Amino acid sequence: MRKTLILDCDGVLYPTTQISLRDFVSAMKRTAEARGVSAEEYNRASEASLAKNAKGMFNFILEMAHGDKKEFDAFCTEMFGRVDYTKITRDDVLKKRLLEARKTNDVVILTNNHSAHLEKVLNARFGETSETMGIPCYDIRSTERDGMFHPKQSDSGLAIFAERIGKKPAECVLVDDTPANIKAAKSIGMGGYLITEKNTLSGYLASLSAPRVEKNAGRE
Repeated sequence: MRKTLILDCDGVLYPTTQISLRDFVSAMKRTAEARGVSAEEYNRASEASLAKNAKGMFNFILEMAHGDKKEFDAFCTEMFGRVDYTKITRDDVLKKRLLEARKTNDVVILTNNHSAHLEKVLNARFGETSETMGIPCYDIRSTERDGMFHPKQSDSGLAIFAERIGKKPAECVLVDDTPANIKAAKSIGMGGYLITEKNTLSGYLASLSAPRVEKNAGRE
């Protein structure tokens, strides 16, 4: 049966040694300052997000935008304009393996990040956009429900996303570099594969297309 591979972006499509969470936090703080967000407003947004149990950076940004989606998107676009994507190296081998994986699986990309970031990653890593990549791409906004985003590590984020793409959790495999996200996937009956420095996405995809060797192969 064909599975739907749900691929993370940060730490999966590229290593976090090239761009890290620290880069995003720095860019977010500088953007808030540039847009005139006061220290009081910054703290209010943080406390409001925590009170709602709205997890992740982008719920915090949405709170700073007072729920205004246009303001939220504008903030994110400006924020990622402050991140140096030249540190991401090109990987055409990975690109080829991503496209080959579609022969035996459905493949989508789901990031807890914003599409303004994902577009820059796809361009730097593969020379593509979400429109030309040939793989459906989804960002944190795909998990919105009840006025907040539900990232992968939340109680309902992956279930919301599976419903959105018309799949049952058991039909999907989350490929992610965060153990908490893999744990969340398995808790709803979704498969999970943890990406590490040794277990790379490229290696995982290659294993999917490798011919299976029968147990008795080579025996007379």
